Amino acid sequence: MLRNKEQITEEDNMRNRIMTILLAAIMTISLAGCGTSGKEEKVGSREVDGTYQMEVATEDADSTILSYQFDKETGTFSETVAVGDKSYELAAGTYQLDEEANLIHTVTEKGASQDFVIDGEYLIADGYFYEGEIPEGESFDATLKYTGEGGTTSVVVFNKDGTYTFTGSMKSVGTYKRTDSLIEMDSTDGSTLVNFLIYQGQISNSYLKKLP
Repeated sequence: MLRNKEQITEEDNMRNRIMTILLAAIMTISLAGCGTSGKEEKVGSREVDGTYQMEVATEDADSTILSYQFDKETGTFSETVAVGDKSYELAAGTYQLDEEANLIHTVTEKGASQDFVIDGEYLIADGYFYEGEIPEGESFDATLKYTGEGGTTSVVVFNKDGTYTFTGSMKSVGTYKRTDSLIEMDSTDGSTLVNFLIYQGQISNSYLKKLP
């Protein structure tokens, strides 16, 4: 069905809103892209199938939900993003499981590729790990840095007293709580920050979690 000018403008505005929200909260709009591995150590793997999601909450609007739907029978996937009742397909393509490297390799119909490290119920976008190591313990002193394309940087500083400071595409301050492999971020300034996932001592906030 052909769309009129008003419909096109409305959809374009919604896409721009989605992109702005995601860019402020995580490091990449669509996780399909180029990256270099943050980890070399290999662990066991499992099959990838079903829906994996990342939800980015916002203070004054509906949450933005990034979803990957994997079909192990056909070896295909689709990537969608939704805000409220609006949903858009960002990409589609094929994927393969690399058991030795414990990751899946996705390739979109347009040729863009992205690897995901398999970590239990999580898929972590390979190439989006912060530099630095997380110490043991529920609270700690640590400074970690991510450098993206074009030299843009994001820095998170964790303090032993349970507070944090984040600077990058946005600024955020607040408290954190470590529960197993997850660092839950609770801002005190009204900002929204995705929780960090710990994987073999490093952290990333570009990951998807499998739906039940």
